[in-house]
Amino acid sequence: MGKKFEVGKTYYPYQKEYGSIMILKRTEKTIWVRNDDEIEWQMRIKYDDFGNEFAVDSAVSKKWRDAFTYSSNREL
Repeated sequence: MGKKFEVGKTYYPYQKEYGSIMILKRTEKTIWVRNDDEIEWQMRIKYDDFGNEFAVDSAVSKKWRDAFTYSSNREL
């Protein structure tokens, strides 16, 4: 069983310079987050090959989505 996103914890994306997110609440399939600029939104939870949760900010263009992928392994 892999790592899961936890409410109240902060995670950073693949490219750390883009800022972190804090998990506000979650269900089995969705996380609600807030970034450093106090903007809130939701993302769908996906799973990597090891069972770890990750989420991709779909508001950014496909070209940048790898940089804005947040993993439960990358806790701040």
